[in-house]
Order: sequence, then structure tokens, then C-alpha cells
Amino acid sequence: MHLGWELKLVIGGELIASQVCRNSEQVLTTSEQWKKAMIEKAWDVTGHHRTHPIRLWVSTHENGWEAWIAQMRDGTFTAWACLAGQNAVATYIEDSFEHGCAGALFDLGRLSGHQVCGANCTTWQEREH
Repeated sequence: MHLGWELKLVIGGELIASQVCRNSEQVLTTSEQWKKAMIEKAWDVTGHHRTHPIRLWVSTHENGWEAWIAQMRDGTFTAWACLAGQNAVATYIEDSFEHGCAGALFDLGRLSGHQVCGANCTTWQEREH
């Protein structure tokens, strides 16, 4: 019997917060609240105080959204999706470029409903930062 999920916020190996969620809506609401609190405190989700990536990639999509991957100085890859031209914070922290791609595209589908790329979607392109 599935009773829910335990959502944990871990930064630098330290447990910052923990919440038991009964449904997926509560998981999303809790994670968004935690992300908002981190932004207000000027932290990104990697636990770094506004670090700058060493490389950036973007994939643009026909629905007006973009998926992003950033390689950080510690070797991790952060990933997120947002409307083109909008600011966003990393949603996922991954250990490889490939996992970053998967995380960014998952976020794209979750937030925008975009599930299948068409002819007007681009592959990953490195961007200057």
C-alpha cells in the first residue's frame, strides 16, 4: 500500500528540510515553496551561493519554451525549463550531461505539457554566458 512520498531538501550533504506528501500535488507545492524560499535567500538549488556555470546549453521548443543545462564548477549539471526569455532556477542537479538532458526535458514536459519534439524544436546548442 502506497501512503505517499517523503520529500527531502539536501544541500551539500546536509538535510535542510523533510516533508511527507500524500499526493503528487503536495509534492509539487512543497518543492515550489522550498525553491521560492531558496531564491529569496539568494541560493540556487545546487546549494551554491549564486555560482556561475562554466558551460550552458539550450534546446528551444515549438511551444515557446526552452530547456536548459548548465555545467557547474563542481562537475554537476543543473537542469530546468522555462518560457523563452524568462528567468528560472535550476530544478534538477545531475551527475552527467545526459542526465541533465533528461532532467531538463522532464521539466519541460511537466511544466509545459510538451511531450514530443517536432520539426521546429532544436537539439542542444551551447550558449555563451
